[in-house]
Amino acid sequence: MPLNGAGWACLAGAMVAGGAAAGAWGVSVAALAAMSMAFVLLCVAAFAAKNGKATASQRRVGMWPDKREPLGLVRRCITFVVVAVLAGLVSIAIAVAIRGFGAAAGLVPADYNVLAVSIMPIAWAILAFALLMNPSRRSQAVILLACCLPAIPATLIGGGA
Repeated sequence: MPLNGAGWACLAGAMVAGGAAAGAWGVSVAALAAMSMAFVLLCVAAFAAKNGKATASQRRVGMWPDKREPLGLVRRCITFVVVAVLAGLVSIAIAVAIRGFGAAAGLVPADYNVLAVSIMPIAWAILAFALLMNPSRRSQAVILLACCLPAIPATLIGGGA
């Protein structure tokens, strides 16, 4: 764990240093170098690893209910709409808010546009995880509404355009 934490700290430091030195371009170059090194290390580990002797588990993961239980298709469809559609829209709102705050902070258009485009899928992944881990629709609604709050000022001023 200490080495893992040190690796993440070095990556964060490289992103900050790259951003301070060359803006979004510096961050992308630092990320490219980090991903290239991770790829090389994973390839070395994959070729050095010995074949495992364990067989794959044959257990069901509980994706579908047993034959005597209802399918719950309405509940599953609502979950899909909440996680895929609503969380996607909220992540776009977060990206617009970040873009607006970047413009208000004085960043150049290339930097705040790239920032918004890169934030959207990250926000969507985090939101999807948070929504899927909450069993009640009420807590899911609270999460979605709370994540929309930063987008209100950016929407009122036009998203920094």
